[in-house]
Amino acid sequence: MEASLSERKELADKLGYAGDKGDSAAMNIWLHKALLKKLAENGVTIPADLLA
Repeated sequence: MEASLSERKELADKLGYAGDKGDSAAMNIWLHKALLKKLAENGVTIPADLLA
């Protein structure tokens, strides 16, 4: 996956982000947490402090 802003906005839409996509910093933080959660749901071991 490309790391461009348009790709991240598309991924945010797919994962259900409801915030302001114009605030890329907040969206990126949300995406990071959402991706870690999805990885954990699929068996990847993620340190608990990263899932908070």
